[in-house]
Amino acid sequence: RNVSSVIGSAQKDSGATEDLQFVDAIKNIVRGKRSWEIALSRELVSRSLKPGHVEEILIGTLDDPKLGLRFFNFLGLHRGFDHSTASFCILIHALVKANLFWPASSLLQTLLLRALKPSEVF
Repeated sequence: RNVSSVIGSAQKDSGATEDLQFVDAIKNIVRGKRSWEIALSRELVSRSLKPGHVEEILIGTLDDPKLGLRFFNFLGLHRGFDHSTASFCILIHALVKANLFWPASSLLQTLLLRALKPSEVF
């Protein structure tokens, strides 16, 4: 291996570790008592939070789909976050599994309004 591939590999590992730490910090905020408005400042969210992070956090709330829905809505409504199709699907699945059909249906309708190709959803 050459030097640049070793450095690139180390940077990827470092980036993955930072991503895990970032997601863990957000998970703690979501499950904690602190105000999301303060803890998830606009600057933090706009610069650092990516769709993949939100997907991981939603997977981490599968045991509490109402909490996942609150987080999803908070980001969308208060932070203008553009959720991925995967985030919608994760949350819809969790809500249906918990027999929360009305919010699941509402999310599904919102997803359908995006006029995605079927291959982008399934």
